[in-house]
Amino acid sequence: MAINRLYRRLRCALIVIIIFVSVPCLYAQDYSELEELIITAADTRITQMFTWSGGEYALRYEFIVQREGNDTYEPYLREFTTLHSFEVSLPPGNYRFQIIPYDILERPGEATEWRYIEIHAALQPVILDTPEFVYALYPSGYFLYIYGINLVENAAVFFFNSEGIRIIPELIFYHDDRNIQLFFYDDQLESGQYRIMIINPGGFAAISEVTFIAVEPEPEPEPEPEPEPEPEPEPEPEPEPEPEPEPEPEPEPEPEPEPEPEPEPEPEPEPEPEPEPEPEPEPEPEPEPEPEPEPEPEPEPEPEPEPVSEPYVFRSLRPVMANFGISWVPLLSLYGNTYLDSTAVFGASAHVNVVFLLGDFYLGPELVIFTSNSESLPSDSNTILALGVNMTAMKWFFNERLAIGYKLGVSYPLLPSGYIPFSLEYMAFNVGLSLHWRVLNGLVLEGGIVSSNFFRDAPVGYLVPWAGFSIHY
Repeated sequence: MAINRLYRRLRCALIVIIIFVSVPCLYAQDYSELEELIITAADTRITQMFTWSGGEYALRYEFIVQREGNDTYEPYLREFTTLHSFEVSLPPGNYRFQIIPYDILERPGEATEWRYIEIHAALQPVILDTPEFVYALYPSGYFLYIYGINLVENAAVFFFNSEGIRIIPELIFYHDDRNIQLFFYDDQLESGQYRIMIINPGGFAAISEVTFIAVEPEPEPEPEPEPEPEPEPEPEPEPEPEPEPEPEPEPEPEPEPEPEPEPEPEPEPEPEPEPEPEPEPEPEPEPEPEPEPEPEPEPEPEPEPEPVSEPYVFRSLRPVMANFGISWVPLLSLYGNTYLDSTAVFGASAHVNVVFLLGDFYLGPELVIFTSNSESLPSDSNTILALGVNMTAMKWFFNERLAIGYKLGVSYPLLPSGYIPFSLEYMAFNVGLSLHWRVLNGLVLEGGIVSSNFFRDAPVGYLVPWAGFSIHY
């Protein structure tokens, strides 16, 4: 019994020694062999499958997901799994995740680096209507309008010809989620059958077909010369009537023989009957004149085809723009003693600025010159000239057609000379709002209102509305 008890104790001690010797070896395994995480998404884009390859001695893995919000990433999901994959359903948004392996002693190993992903909404695009024929807007290119459902912005649009070659439109205009306008140059397409494929950012696609016929506008037909009228046929002369035959002369009667003496008288011969005159020939009837042929009606000229007008295309705004504008500016009293003899003084201003695209806003410096000539000005001279410097910011809306601007800056009068040398008492601090309407690629109508304030012992304020136009470069 004692020998058996000793044997069991030795066996337990040997097992404990083996465990303590092998644990550092297991923990020292290099988990840097974890490969880069491979992200796959199901076709429905409702669930996402994350897969990875782990170390040889990893017992399980911790899957951590954080979601972007309020300019930072907040914890969203934390799960453990013994598999090399994890399936989860994440709503649209920006995320980051990492994997932490654990060994058989539940000790965490080296975590992977944070990986950043974006989940798009899974919307199925549907093409409802495409034209059977597309005609050329010669000589620039061709336009095609596609109508459907869930045609979201940043969707990829491809054309495939009969040989399977992919053709990418030169320009894509996303008007809303039901209308996409495509533009191709005239050397990109040829007449034939094409297949259209639209792929949303979420991965769903829609396919349709369209028949394309490139047609150049027909030249205007030359006017046909008017046919000369055919000459009228001359009437045929009437045939002359044949002369009537003269009647034959009647034969003279033979003289009677003298009676012989004393012979018996012979009967006198009866005179021969006179021949009847031949009947006169009837004159031939005159031929009726043939009717004159009516002149053929002149062919009506074919109407000229109406020229096809190409829709105006607004270019995207450049990341750096220079603007020059001219405005009409009235000067109104706002508060304090402004010394204006009348309610308003009218003047003009010119401004030039250079703005840079920073995120969703255009920011940049602006130089303004204001001038006015009025007897209502509070100075010995009737002319005033002021120079201003502003910092301007603009935000464009409605496909870069309308913008709201904000200005903050200072101005100082250069004329009359009484404002020189420089004094803070005559410096105006300006703040204003503006509205800009882009009517053409390089022409913008604009207007706004500025509050100009002088911080003196007795503060004075002016209200300065303005309206004008500017040229963009």
